[in-house]
Amino acid sequence: MGFVLAACDPVSEPCPCDEGHGVFLCDGGECTECQCLDLAPATVDPTPDVTRFVDADATGGSGTEADPWAGLDWATLDDDVAKGNVLVVFDAGDVWPDALTIGRTDAGPNRIVLDGHFRRRTADGWVTAEGVRATVPGVKTGFDDVVRSRITVRGFDVTGSEDKGIYWRAGDEIVLEDNLVHANLGTPAVSLDYTSRSGHRSTSFVVRNNHIWDESGECVYIGGAEGEDLDAHELVVIENNLVHDCTQLFSTHADGINIKDRIGSVTVAHNVVFKTHWGIEIASPGEYRGNLVFSTRSNGFHITDEWGPGASGLTLEDDVVLDAGEAGLYLNATNHPWTGVTLSRLTVVGAREAAIEAGGAGGITGVLDDVVLADAAVGLDAWSRMGLVVGECSVHDVGVVGDRDFAEAAEVCVDRDPGFGDLAAPAGPDGHFFTTDDPWVAEIGGARP
Repeated sequence: MGFVLAACDPVSEPCPCDEGHGVFLCDGGECTECQCLDLAPATVDPTPDVTRFVDADATGGSGTEADPWAGLDWATLDDDVAKGNVLVVFDAGDVWPDALTIGRTDAGPNRIVLDGHFRRRTADGWVTAEGVRATVPGVKTGFDDVVRSRITVRGFDVTGSEDKGIYWRAGDEIVLEDNLVHANLGTPAVSLDYTSRSGHRSTSFVVRNNHIWDESGECVYIGGAEGEDLDAHELVVIENNLVHDCTQLFSTHADGINIKDRIGSVTVAHNVVFKTHWGIEIASPGEYRGNLVFSTRSNGFHITDEWGPGASGLTLEDDVVLDAGEAGLYLNATNHPWTGVTLSRLTVVGAREAAIEAGGAGGITGVLDDVVLADAAVGLDAWSRMGLVVGECSVHDVGVVGDRDFAEAAEVCVDRDPGFGDLAAPAGPDGHFFTTDDPWVAEIGGARP
């Protein structure tokens, strides 16, 4: 393919899309048309019982529409949310000098929605905003072990932080949705801290419909148990995000999505990830479906049990990896046996090493079925005996079909041209990811996120 983008390449620039987030892909001065990731359906908010207003140019204020706050008054918001659900409207288009600090201490069942792109304040009052967002240099809960729960952060441009972009210490039922997170100096860009550090097993943490790019270090990072024998977070959903240009020169700490150990009920679905070190790093089993990963400096999917108990029950389905700098999928069961692993309807094209590489003393058992592997030195490579039963397998332009302990794959895999289109524009002629004209959809079958 010849489309790998090195760490020193210019950042892929955003572009406007009618119903989602977009990016230009450039290589050697040649750029694609705008490639758009359409928004998934937004989370449905509860009807607010109280609405507060915030305007960066206000002085004092009581938080009403006519007399907005200049910043959040968390003492008042705690009183409000104890009585009912709260919507906080930020003046879209304003730029705040300080980070948006999350200070909720109320532990009740009601929700606070912080919205940065809903309304704008004009001389004629608050009007519907179009194409603008409130800009804040970071969103943070602070590092104290305080649980901040039932909060939605939506519609902000989070940029210019001297540290992380969006940082959550601990909290239940958190929704981070439709934000722009970019050009922040710290790492990670969007993160939930380790259960082992906060002492709280956060339940339900959703990152959906965000555009995250041009970040120094990790882009999306969900901390786990840090190797300790304890249950980490549960119900983590990373869905429909456009994630790219997560860079840190001479370091492996620059992955697109990183899911750490001992997290329960993980869903990572329908994300587009590119120009990272590893595309998606996995240390907790779960469902990883319909993701497109391309132009990584190392592995597209990197799955290990260095800290946790392994990836038993892991499901990878309908995922696509293009132009991985090393392996397309890398699975290392070093410390524990992995059972019940399902790898199906996968497409791997242009991996610089093996399309799928697996091994480890623990062993991996499960199913590898309906895969399309193309343009790689080795299709299926293992450095120890695997218990993966190889089902339907199509290969094309692969030097060695099955190496070492995947030797039986040579008898199963069929050499067929998958009929790919122009993979340098992975959203296809219509400019929208995950539509029927995407060039990586193989004519012979394979992955269809």
